[in-house]
Amino acid sequence: MTEYHIVVDSSVFLNLLDVPGFNSKASDCLICLDKLLALNMEGSHIVRFYLPFTTLLETGSHIADVGNGQARRQAAEKFGAWVTRAFQDDDLWNVAALAVPFQDWPKVLEVFRQQYVMIGIGWGDMLIVKDAERLKQFQRVRKPLRMKVCIWTLDNALRSYSPDQCEERCIWPGTSSC
Repeated sequence: MTEYHIVVDSSVFLNLLDVPGFNSKASDCLICLDKLLALNMEGSHIVRFYLPFTTLLETGSHIADVGNGQARRQAAEKFGAWVTRAFQDDDLWNVAALAVPFQDWPKVLEVFRQQYVMIGIGWGDMLIVKDAERLKQFQRVRKPLRMKVCIWTLDNALRSYSPDQCEERCIWPGTSSC
């Protein structure tokens, strides 16, 4: 049995929440989510989703940009329900702990300045990569075999930094719609 630990980027989370203006792949992402949940239900795999701080921050900011007040409120309600569930030690959804302690930010800022920004990876995406790497290290100690950590994103550059390339093709753009 393989365990999939999936770090969810805001590009996917916005689609899962069906936020107006950011939901062009909503139905595809929801179909993929259903497929991943089915793997969990069948017992053939264990699937866990992680919402990094960056994803929460970016998603909340995009929701605030929705022009229609009623749609903005509905998106905020969905966002609140999903994040609350993740904070309540849900077996399926989790809020990822901040990968970089504040005292290490000066070092990480230097890595960002010299490495990530030079290859077109922004601060938020770099923190998602760091979250995935930290999760991979933690899980490697717990269960070193048959465990994969993937970044579920619609951003090809960010996806290339995923610690593992998961076989569940629906989470990789180009192999399916989401």
